[in-house]
Amino acid sequence: MASRSRVTEAQLAERRTKLIQLRSQKRSWDDIARELGYNSGAAACQDLKRTLEQRREQLALTADEYRQEELEHLEMLARKAIEVMEREHFKWIGSGDEGSSERDDGPVLAAIESLRRLSERRSRLLGLDAPTRVEAEGSLTVTVVGVDPAELT
Repeated sequence: MASRSRVTEAQLAERRTKLIQLRSQKRSWDDIARELGYNSGAAACQDLKRTLEQRREQLALTADEYRQEELEHLEMLARKAIEVMEREHFKWIGSGDEGSSERDDGPVLAAIESLRRLSERRSRLLGLDAPTRVEAEGSLTVTVVGVDPAELT
């Protein structure tokens, strides 16, 4: 019984793929119904709507999963940058045995910059940034076909 369901699902997926292809070729609903065995053009149309809605939902889930995975990766990178930031860093000034070590703030500053960039990326990923406002100059002409402007006044 389970194998019969899988065959039915596979056949349904194949039929729906063909449905999308035929409709993208601008074939009429009645032609599609006859070719794919739907009861009517309306039934083919309804199945296309259902199929497209399912695919939209699948894509939304995929995007949410990717977003979550990316957020976890950014969090791991932030933890590593904080580890670098919390350690003391030294550099050797001089050559060979002659010289001394002094504190080096370079790695800490680099870690701070990394955290800033990670924060920006996280904000963009979550849609927290305000939209950018763009101003445009110029003119726009609208022509309405089939309407007599004299009748509008």
